[in-house]
Amino acid sequence: MASRARKSPSSEEGFIIIEVLVSALILAIVAGAVLTLIAATTRGAAAQRNRSVAYDLAQSDQARLRTLRIFEINGVEMNEAKVTRNGTEYTVISEREYINNKAAAVSCVEGSETPDYVKLTSRVEAAPMLKPVILQSAVSPSTGSLDPNLGKLAASTVNAVNKPVADVTVTLSSGSSFTKRATTGIEGCAMFLSVPAGTYTATYEGKNLVNEQGGTKTTEAGIVVSAGALKRVGPSAWDHPGKLAPEFVYLEPGTGVLRPAPVDSMTVINATHGLTVPIGTPGNVLRNKIQVAGALFPFESSEYTVYAGSCPSNNPGTAPANASGLYSAEVKPEGVLTPQIHVPALELTLTNATGASAVGARVTVTDANAACKYNGSSIKRVFTTNANGHLSNAAGETEAGLPFGTYNVCASLPVGSEYQSAKAEAVKVENFSVGTTLALKLAKGGSACP
Repeated sequence: MASRARKSPSSEEGFIIIEVLVSALILAIVAGAVLTLIAATTRGAAAQRNRSVAYDLAQSDQARLRTLRIFEINGVEMNEAKVTRNGTEYTVISEREYINNKAAAVSCVEGSETPDYVKLTSRVEAAPMLKPVILQSAVSPSTGSLDPNLGKLAASTVNAVNKPVADVTVTLSSGSSFTKRATTGIEGCAMFLSVPAGTYTATYEGKNLVNEQGGTKTTEAGIVVSAGALKRVGPSAWDHPGKLAPEFVYLEPGTGVLRPAPVDSMTVINATHGLTVPIGTPGNVLRNKIQVAGALFPFESSEYTVYAGSCPSNNPGTAPANASGLYSAEVKPEGVLTPQIHVPALELTLTNATGASAVGARVTVTDANAACKYNGSSIKRVFTTNANGHLSNAAGETEAGLPFGTYNVCASLPVGSEYQSAKAEAVKVENFSVGTTLALKLAKGGSACP
């Protein structure tokens, strides 16, 4: 029997397959767009819900602030509270600022006017919200609401360019009988009402800020508050600190090559404001080529001067030949300066009685300036000679850089039960471009260097 021929697919069936594939692709695109729209709508609804909750929290906080009695509002005060709604954590920040109606400003620094009303600010933040919800209102103390037998105190804070500084905590105290605390707001003002007449101490503490001395606390004592009067103190200066991290180097004599100069200390000075900041430990055997001063107040339009060493006699001065050993620059808030500062070199060559290089000898280099002391003792730096009879540190690295100055040098090496030693007095180490070369020969009959 003859077999039936297999029927080949028609071109129409091929088109059907293509149509199905195109339809599936269109369906996928439309479904993706619909899902994206649904997700965007969900996010929008969630954002709207978050802002609605934040608005309600801000309104509630405003209502709470308006119920406070006037003597409960201790100046510019910032409170922060955490509230969880529908699984989302909100931060409610309450601020109160005393405003002078005549000056239209916070009454901390304006003339002799007393505060007329209190500006209340409620700010609500949450991680899902791009912008916080902020509500403000004002309340005015009714006549006679403040006790005329009590006084008021206003404290203000400014930064390096005389602009208000917020987030500085001010504690007003009088022994153990009276303590109140407030935090400066965006206008740099903190005010205390209902303060009994007397003498007080105001303590300022900056949050991630430093005062003009680079400290985190400033105390002002002897503040007299009179009954029925407004006492103003300050302004107290606070700003974000700057940092100086210089690298010290010396020019190796005879080669012109710059080498790392590990130093044990440096001095940072702001002469305009009478500030001297010692960094490091003079005489410490642990020396570093980079020293860091990390809490410097960024004084406006004035410079910090930096040099190696801890004594005024280590200051090379402003002569052109010494320019590389002295660095001056203005420190910016939160800025970091990393200059390269030179120190002069002491190229010591120590030999023994036979003329060979003295290896492993103890060398003490003592500052010859009688006024250059640390903890009551003359500053002394200890080295060990390497295979070439040169100064080195404990790791065997050449370390010939010293702060600018004049030194007494002592070298000693134990040989059996005796010592060989050599000394040199008043060696000037003051030449940055050439350095100071010194050759010493050990002799028998000496003693160990201190």
